[in-house]
Amino acid sequence: MPRPGDTRVVSRSSTSLPDRGDLSRLGIVVDRELHAGKQSRVLTGTVDGRQAVVKLTDAELADRTTLETRMAMTESLAVIAGSVVAPIRIDDSLVHSVGGWLLTATPFIPGRHADNSLAADARLLGRTLGELHAALGGLEAWDLPPVAALVEDRRDRSRWQLVHGDFSDQNVIVTPSGPRIFDFDDCGYGPVLYDVANSLYMVLFDAEVNSNRDHFDAFRSPFLDGYADAIGQTVDTAVVDALIGARIDALGRWLDDLDSAPIGIRTSSPEWRDVLRAFVVAHAHDSR
Repeated sequence: MPRPGDTRVVSRSSTSLPDRGDLSRLGIVVDRELHAGKQSRVLTGTVDGRQAVVKLTDAELADRTTLETRMAMTESLAVIAGSVVAPIRIDDSLVHSVGGWLLTATPFIPGRHADNSLAADARLLGRTLGELHAALGGLEAWDLPPVAALVEDRRDRSRWQLVHGDFSDQNVIVTPSGPRIFDFDDCGYGPVLYDVANSLYMVLFDAEVNSNRDHFDAFRSPFLDGYADAIGQTVDTAVVDALIGARIDALGRWLDDLDSAPIGIRTSSPEWRDVLRAFVVAHAHDSR
C-alpha cells in the first residue's frame, strides 16, 4: 500500500536506466532492481567490489545542490551516530550525474526491516528515533530547507532542528548489532517532534486505509514509550497530535494545489487521490 505523498509508488514511467557502461565507468555493477518510483529507482549491486545499494533520482525532479547537502550531512552525522548508514563516495563525490539521473550509493546492510506491527519493534523505532534526534541536534547548521509539509508554517522556528523527514519502519534495518537508519532524502528543519508525528501519521494512514485502526492504536503507545526512554522525558502528546494535524493539513493543501504537491501525489491516479482526500476529510476536525 503506497503511503500518502509517497514518491516511490511502483511505476515504470521514469527515465530509462543508465547504460551499464556508464555505471561501470564509476565502478558500479548492477545486480537487480529493488523498486522503481515516480522519481527514483533503487538497485542493488557492487561499487568497486563492495556490496551496495544504488539510488537513481530523476535529475529533472530534484535539486542537485540540496541532494549533495543532504548526503554530506548524512556523512557527517554517521561519524557521531553509529546507527546512521553513511553514503559511499565514488571518485570522492557523493552525487554523480548519469544519463538524466542523480546517482548516490550506500553500503548494503543485511538484516530485516523493522516491523511496526510488533510492539517490540515499535518501541525500538521510537528509541532509535530519539537517539537519532540527539545526534542531529549536535550537528552544525546546514543549508537545508524546512521539511516539505512545514514550508508554509510561519510559527516560531527558533527551536527547530534537523529532522529525518521520512522516519518509518521502511527506513530502518534491524541487524544483530542494532538498528541502522538510512534514506535522509527528505531531511530538513522542523520541530523535533515532527518526526514523531510524521511516523505516527503514516501508520495511521495505512491502518485506516486498510480498515485496521487497532494497528495504529497498538503502535502508538510503545513507539512513544521508546522515544521517551531515549530522550529521558515524557513526550508532549498534545504537540505531537497538533503536528499530525499539520501533516494532514499539508496533504489537503497538496490535493487542492497539485502543482505544489510531491511528485507521488501529482502523478497519482484520480482514484488514489480520492482515497487521500477521504482521509483528509475524515480528520478535518482533528487537524484544527
